[in-house]
Amino acid sequence: MKEILVLFEIHFWLWGLTTTLFKGLEKVFKKYNVTEAQVLVTLFVFSRKGLNFKILSEYMMNRQTTLTTIVDKLESKGILVRIPDKQDRRNILLELTEEGKTTIRSIVSESYQVYREISVGLPEYEQLLRMRADLRRLAASLGIEEHFQVCMPGMLELVEGAVQSSE
Repeated sequence: MKEILVLFEIHFWLWGLTTTLFKGLEKVFKKYNVTEAQVLVTLFVFSRKGLNFKILSEYMMNRQTTLTTIVDKLESKGILVRIPDKQDRRNILLELTEEGKTTIRSIVSESYQVYREISVGLPEYEQLLRMRADLRRLAASLGIEEHFQVCMPGMLELVEGAVQSSE
């Protein structure tokens, strides 16, 4: 019982932190005429070349109907394209266009600047690493760690590129 109450509290702390961070990014998203969900889909597609729609749905933990609407909008903006899988015609792959790659790099770069501005007063680096390790263990115990581990290297590559170009 105590564990469930703590998990409930963690959930709301994480929700509050995520909401606060994304509020700081709203200006960036508006500038590029994208939503938070569209940015997340674009990040997943960027980090995993030839990502199939079904797997993206699993990673996003989203219903395919909701995801279809997001992908439709990104496609109409010229950010990504649907490509039939040559090995399985029933399967649709998602890939970013050159404009999509440029857009997501710009969004990540400007987001990095926002994070720099709001990072004043953050805990020490070592404490952040311990917090990240705890969150990874929690994700693993909930069976969702794979969702993040698969795409994280590509996302980190994007962020590192933003860091290097801004310094």
